[in-house]
Amino acid sequence: MKKLSFFIASLWLSLTAMAQSVKVTGPGIICTSTFATFDCDPQNISGTVTNIQWIIPNANYIAGAPSSNNSNNRSVTVQFTATGIFTVSVAYTYTNASNKSITLNSSKSVTIIDCPSTDCQGTKASAPFLLEDFGTLPADSAREPLPPPGYTSYQYLYSGPVNDGQYIISDNTNNGRPEWVTTGDHTGNPNGNMMIVNASYQPDTFYTRVVTGLCGGVQYSFSAWLLNVDSKQVLQSTCAGGNIFPNVAFKVLDAKTGFTLGQTFTHDVSMKLKNDVNGNPIDDPTWQPYGFGFKTPVGVDSIKLLMYNIAPGGCGNDIAIDDINFTYCGPELKAYFGEPGIAGDTICAGKPDTIFSYVTPGYFINPTYQWQKSKDEVNWTNIPGATNPNYIFPVTDTSDSYYYRFLAAEQGNIGKSTCNSASNDVVLLVLRSPYVNPGDTLICYGGTATLNAQPGYDSYLWSTGATTSSISVSPTVTTKYYVTATLSSGAAGSCTDTDSSLVTVFNPDLFTLPADTGMCTGDTVLLNANPLNLAYANLTYKWSTGETTPSIRVTKTGQYSVIISNGVCASVYDTVQVNVHALPVVNLGNDTSVCS
Repeated sequence: MKKLSFFIASLWLSLTAMAQSVKVTGPGIICTSTFATFDCDPQNISGTVTNIQWIIPNANYIAGAPSSNNSNNRSVTVQFTATGIFTVSVAYTYTNASNKSITLNSSKSVTIIDCPSTDCQGTKASAPFLLEDFGTLPADSAREPLPPPGYTSYQYLYSGPVNDGQYIISDNTNNGRPEWVTTGDHTGNPNGNMMIVNASYQPDTFYTRVVTGLCGGVQYSFSAWLLNVDSKQVLQSTCAGGNIFPNVAFKVLDAKTGFTLGQTFTHDVSMKLKNDVNGNPIDDPTWQPYGFGFKTPVGVDSIKLLMYNIAPGGCGNDIAIDDINFTYCGPELKAYFGEPGIAGDTICAGKPDTIFSYVTPGYFINPTYQWQKSKDEVNWTNIPGATNPNYIFPVTDTSDSYYYRFLAAEQGNIGKSTCNSASNDVVLLVLRSPYVNPGDTLICYGGTATLNAQPGYDSYLWSTGATTSSISVSPTVTTKYYVTATLSSGAAGSCTDTDSSLVTVFNPDLFTLPADTGMCTGDTVLLNANPLNLAYANLTYKWSTGETTPSIRVTKTGQYSVIISNGVCASVYDTVQVNVHALPVVNLGNDTSVCS
């Protein structure tokens, strides 16, 4: 009997010791890009907390503290700074009813990994294949009155608390269960809806869609925003010591063959806490992006998207889903002036310019381009014929301002908005440019010319030093005058135009016939009325012989005259006497002979 009593007493003490414990609850595997929330659950402990000491390596605290004597700090949210397998430990110290200090320890392992990027590394399509934001909630409603078409295997619940295997479409997570956090959808629209799910015990499909019209051989992105809707109350009370964190699979199948084209997992999706003004952790519901990219094989034009639960059902495992996106994921595209990074340029009307393009090398096999322009960066129109890698802005006399960008795609896809993507926008400002055009003129020797540049500009500068729009000149020889006009467009800059005016002086003294001359019978004499080969407009010649060329050849004795006219100045008249001389006769007599 004593042995039995001793055994019972020992068993009771053992059970009592086992009942007094702490348990660390938290995620098992998470991505480096997200956060993790851990809870220290005191089980069957009666006493006063004196210290809660967390040891979490390679982590920054977002909520809670590494050490605290406040029982409200039993939960912490951290961001890990490195990948690897780490041990999360807690030492829970309290004073029992006998005023004895007791420390209980607990730990769990957590694995931190790099997860696939949730977004395109380059540029997204001009239009996504699928963007599911679940619409907006009708006024005065807490849930959608009707579920959307059959994109899920879960049961839609019109009223009452959402239980395992059920979901609602609503604008507030708290409309699913009172212990869930209170927050709106990710899209941010007024009364914007989201899908709110209480995951089932067995893996099951949250969401599925078939997408058609794909372009083969290009990159796509499948992503969504997820939110763990479980509150601090769920973590510390409702599911204390056994909270299950959601784990969602993203999967893409060939819609025709069922072959898996790609998949990824969110791993454990944590709720998030933040510190209030007193340093106590409180709910901080935060949406997190998840997803992955994949490339369609050539010939695949339709796929099936799947999002399903892979965490075992039970307490916790509650999640909201919003902004499910499936889009073409293009290369990095950059439009620029001069060198990468320059997204704006200003030129004067009448000047050319070039906008350059950059596309991730090797992304396309046969790239095609289409340049576009816009007034408001919203409505874009194709520029006819602008299909080269670089866009040479045409010379124009019109001042204006436009935004420019280019589309790039594999050959055959440039016209499909779901299979091409757009570069960044650049802006080209074309300033109004002056146009001076003083024109050329002719004056008579000793005369004066008035040169007029176009009026109305800010400043003028002539080669004579004059600064007016008009000047008067009296050159004695043909002279070219230059003028530069400047037009300011304020802070945008100013433009100039330089032009010239040729003032031709008609000098009669330069038109002279040669002095009187003679020649032998049978010869000719060239008479040139323009020995300097001066070029004047509308210059005419009228010789006394009737000829009208600048020069003539004569063979006879006589006085020759010419009248030279340009229709503006007084005619030039000149004469020359030409004499023809007979050849001399030489007679040496008859031939004769002599003796040696």
